[in-house]
Amino acid sequence: MCVLVSLLERPGELVTRDELREKVWQSETFVDFDTALNKAITKIRDVLGDSAASPRFVETLPKRGYRFIATVEKLPAMWMAPPHTQPEATAPLARRGYGRAKLAGAGLAVLLLLA
Repeated sequence: MCVLVSLLERPGELVTRDELREKVWQSETFVDFDTALNKAITKIRDVLGDSAASPRFVETLPKRGYRFIATVEKLPAMWMAPPHTQPEATAPLARRGYGRAKLAGAGLAVLLLLA
């Protein structure tokens, strides 16, 4: 879902394959990047009912990257969950929880967009 969040953060703009590699797959992660990114985009399209041939949401710019082409509206702050504050010992869990809240907010934005 980090790929979708990356696209939603910059609607209408090209998000290059290199930018996605740097943001989603850290330098110490060893994966077949092309296959992993293609699978992620395919899953996003499946969830949104989109197609590569006639995109309504995710447009492919061959060998360059992707662009989220549907209209995106930011939600009021009251819809976004605040980060959880945890004791120092569980700080990594708190950061992970905030990432889920951000992802949930992005998912909610997509659902509102579809409605």
